[in-house]
Amino acid sequence: MTNKNLILWASPLLRLGFGLLFLVSGVLKFLNLEGTSQFIASVGIPLASIFAFLVAIVEVVGGIFLLLGLWTRWTSLWLAIFLLIILLVIQVPSFVKTGVPTNLLNVFALFLGLLALSCLGTRKWCLVRD
Repeated sequence: MTNKNLILWASPLLRLGFGLLFLVSGVLKFLNLEGTSQFIASVGIPLASIFAFLVAIVEVVGGIFLLLGLWTRWTSLWLAIFLLIILLVIQVPSFVKTGVPTNLLNVFALFLGLLALSCLGTRKWCLVRD
């Protein structure tokens, strides 16, 4: 396989991985909205039940869009911004408070991966090219 062929596979593989990750994560949040709401409230965010629902929607819709290849550049950028907010509002303050980077590095890696996917865009097997 040439480098060009390998590059063509990068976007669908990343879309599959990120799409499944966000879809499953969002569905699990829907199945436990009460627990998600309690966690959001525990970090000091007001209107936790509304935010729990919105987070679940963002993850499910974003996951489906990535899996189907719908506006990959915009979807991955939208999800990267979503993760940046999580980093700044939840992960970094938790790290500063405890000194333990519980999920900080994982969320940061996902953030960078989504930025890379946004740069790649849709290459193969998509419903809407960007």
